[in-house]
Amino acid sequence: MMTTKEEAEACVDVKDKLGCAKEFVVRHKKDECSPKLVLLVQPDCDPCAKVQRELAKDIEAGLIKKVVFDSPEGTEIIKANKIEGIPSLLLLDCRNKSIV
Repeated sequence: MMTTKEEAEACVDVKDKLGCAKEFVVRHKKDECSPKLVLLVQPDCDPCAKVQRELAKDIEAGLIKKVVFDSPEGTEIIKANKIEGIPSLLLLDCRNKSIV
C-alpha cells in the first residue's frame, strides 16, 4: 500500500497531472491533515488572470483555492515552500507545506 506522499508523487508521472491531483485532494479530503490545491496569484498579473480563467470551474467548485501572494496566507505559503514565481499551482498539506 502506498503512503499518501507516494500517492501524491505518482501524479507527477501521469499525463493528466491536474486531474490526478484533484482526485487525490478529493480522496483525502477527510484525512486529519487533508491536502489542498492552492493557486497563488497577484492582481494585475496577465498570466495569473489567464490561469484563473482556465481553472475557474475548479476554483468556483472549491477544488482549488485562490490565494493572493501578498496576503498573510500567501506570504506563509511562499516562505514555507520557497516559491519564486507566480502564478503557481501547489499541492499542499494542512500545514501549507508542498507534498510534491
